[in-house]
Amino acid sequence: GSNRVNIEPVAARPGPCSRFQCAALAGCLLLYAASSEAQPRVQQVLVLQSFNRGNVVIDHFTTDFHFELDQRVGTPVNFVQVTVGPTGFVGAPEPVTVGYIRSLFPDGRKPDLIVTLAFPAAVFARKYRQELFPGTPLLFAAVDQRVLRDAPLAEDEAAATVLNDYSLLVDDILRLLPETKQVFMIMGSGELGRYWRRELEDEFQRFQNQLTFVWSEKL
Repeated sequence: GSNRVNIEPVAARPGPCSRFQCAALAGCLLLYAASSEAQPRVQQVLVLQSFNRGNVVIDHFTTDFHFELDQRVGTPVNFVQVTVGPTGFVGAPEPVTVGYIRSLFPDGRKPDLIVTLAFPAAVFARKYRQELFPGTPLLFAAVDQRVLRDAPLAEDEAAATVLNDYSLLVDDILRLLPETKQVFMIMGSGELGRYWRRELEDEFQRFQNQLTFVWSEKL
């Protein structure tokens, strides 16, 4: 019979130019711009995570980002990390999460920098930008370029992006397994899975005469 190949879309690891360091450098620049006090103080960085620990790429990025920022800033940095992405049936409603994040900085205080990691956190931060410390520099990190294409960055926003080109992965499959006729796409059933199905269906149009794509989110 024909070969059958499974693909599970995940965030691509940044390329050889080390986007980890690019993101850390951008964060440092924003931190220096945000701080105007003469004496050293503990810098507060709010990190909005898309996933709980277990996503290898994001865990690796988070570790490198913390290390690079600590090394480059030169003053103490306190990381306040909150997972805002989908967490299953026990996930808190988004407005509750926003209230919780604000409660972490009482008495009118706010972080010096907000960093989002991956797709869901970037979408969350954009949706609640006015509630999440407006005026605080915001860095979108480890996020696909397509997520930010529909709205320009504000003056107090920056992005360290990646480009996931899954059509190249399919090209590789066809080179190695030229008899492949069907590709099974392992997708989530939530917002993230629906987004990537729409994107990839467009991206895979050039394979329509060669391959059939089967999508898992409704199985």
